[in-house]
Amino acid sequence: MKKKFETFMDKFNTYFAIPVIVCFLLSSLSIKYAQSIFGVILNVAICLVVVIFLSILVYKLIKGTLKNSKLIWPLVVSLVLIILSLIVLKTDAKTADTLFISGVIFFEIYSLFVIINGCLSENTNITKTIIFSLIFVILGYISIYASSYGLEDNTIFNSLIVLFSSIIGGGITLVGVAWTINHNKLEKRKEEEQKAKPVVFICDPETTDIRLDNSIKKVLYSNNARGSLKKSEASKSAYVLPQILLDNSDYSHVVVRGFRVNNDFHIYDYGQVLPKNESLSLLNNFRFKYEDTINYVAILMQDMLDNIYELEVNFSIIKKRKDNIIFINSGIEIKKTTLGITAKDI
Repeated sequence: MKKKFETFMDKFNTYFAIPVIVCFLLSSLSIKYAQSIFGVILNVAICLVVVIFLSILVYKLIKGTLKNSKLIWPLVVSLVLIILSLIVLKTDAKTADTLFISGVIFFEIYSLFVIINGCLSENTNITKTIIFSLIFVILGYISIYASSYGLEDNTIFNSLIVLFSSIIGGGITLVGVAWTINHNKLEKRKEEEQKAKPVVFICDPETTDIRLDNSIKKVLYSNNARGSLKKSEASKSAYVLPQILLDNSDYSHVVVRGFRVNNDFHIYDYGQVLPKNESLSLLNNFRFKYEDTINYVAILMQDMLDNIYELEVNFSIIKKRKDNIIFINSGIEIKKTTLGITAKDI
């Protein structure tokens, strides 16, 4: 947290605080020496600082946009330009107006990004999209009116209004098409996920004879102790989930990757593929220490699309010798895991 705060302060000082302070000092000096050649030099210096500063921001904007989809620089540029316009307002009203309009344009760019991102996002925020759409339209018309109304018999004003209206109309069409394409894509993905979702059942240990020849026996190795559950020392008492009896259906290709206890988990060294339409007896000797009461147990599985699911189970814990044995009695439901792990993490 301390490192993140220091990084934030460094960027804040570099891209905001220092340029604003420099422009403020130069602006104050230019007011004091407005009638001298030194004041003219200061005005030129202010312009150079603003140009260099904007060039750096535009470079960062392009570079950041290419690297990730989170576009925040237009908002930063907009705020800086508006603040700079207020600083130079007393010395040069035209420059202040230009900076202010430029800031509004950058804010319009940011609003447009929020609108498009909101329409294409998997979790569309309708309220946020509508608010920024209204801001984009209202602020655009106000800016055009404030900057061009009354000039040359409103020729420029009328042209800008027509142009901006055309942009809005085209934007609505493009956003509608993009939203339709994205919606169809999400629906197709949901269908694929539904088809690939594991359909696995817990065998009843009281009625399943694991000595039958048609039962496949596999060992789940845990030499590396991957996950948040801590491996227990051999001489100390521990928890253990010694056996998992599963029936895989003929509909799913799935791999057993580990198990979950409350909000902790363990990942096996190797994932165990479950053959279709087969019964398996999975043996596990991973002994782990746990201080809290165990209220939740689930088997972690991965489908062919690399989604991680968990099969929640009914269980009982029986004390045998020095260990607490977790017996799986039945399955409850299969759902996507809430642990926040992905196939790449395991």
